[in-house]
Amino acid sequence: MSQIKFLHGNDISTAEVPFDAGTFYLDLKKNELWYDDPSNTNTSNHIRLFDGLFSDIYKQLGDLNYKKIEIASFQCTNVPTTLQSGATVKGNLVFNWSTSKTPKILKVNNTQTSEAILAPSGSITLTNQTFSSNKTYTLTAEDERTLDNITYPDLAAATKPTTFTFCQPVIYGSVTKNIAITSDVLNGTLNLSNKLANGTPAGTYAINCGAVSDNRISIFAYPKSWGDVKMVVGGLEVEWEKIEISYTPKNFMPANNLITYTGSSIPYNVYYGTNVGLGNLSVVVSKK
Repeated sequence: MSQIKFLHGNDISTAEVPFDAGTFYLDLKKNELWYDDPSNTNTSNHIRLFDGLFSDIYKQLGDLNYKKIEIASFQCTNVPTTLQSGATVKGNLVFNWSTSKTPKILKVNNTQTSEAILAPSGSITLTNQTFSSNKTYTLTAEDERTLDNITYPDLAAATKPTTFTFCQPVIYGSVTKNIAITSDVLNGTLNLSNKLANGTPAGTYAINCGAVSDNRISIFAYPKSWGDVKMVVGGLEVEWEKIEISYTPKNFMPANNLITYTGSSIPYNVYYGTNVGLGNLSVVVSKK
């Protein structure tokens, strides 16, 4: 009685067949059958199978327990992904990543990483990175089927992007009534807040105008290029006065040794109320 040995991946299984001697090897991956005659160790008979049957069997066996790799997270740990326009990022970026299983290959923007892959999570350092406009880094994780390009020519891979977006500040809060509104006023910290936004000032903003004795009015400022807005307070649309100024924003980002900032002057729309002592307001802003 002889054996047929089934080769599937790195594993070998056997089955008894009614031959007097020798072993038949059936490679399900390569669609090959050959015979190993123990009486002549220098000779083997190769028979190539062309009908695809055995490679289909191999693929089906592999599909039974296979789960494609997925990327759970991919994020930068030492630079925020929301940045202020005028900033420049320069230095080594560190990304943490995690996947559903240990990947065979990791790439960022199609370049294979140099870090050893020992677990389904880890970190990647990208050295000497420089950018001052929107930038996307895409992680590609490939699993064991990437290496098995005979049976699975379409690579088993997952991708996940991380994008750094450059934004302009929206300034809101309250200022002393009749004050001349300048860059210095908008860059002040007393009773003013800021939010970095990308292309629209829409949102809900909490503004505290204080009591009548505080003599403060509401104010809302954003880049003119974003267009006009309407404001709703307590369910009613309000009409605030509007002016345009040339504004040079200060650096509103947290301190980071990988980020430098150079502000430049841009046109800003500034909306302001005329009544003092309105207390706490919830202002809903949307584009007209």
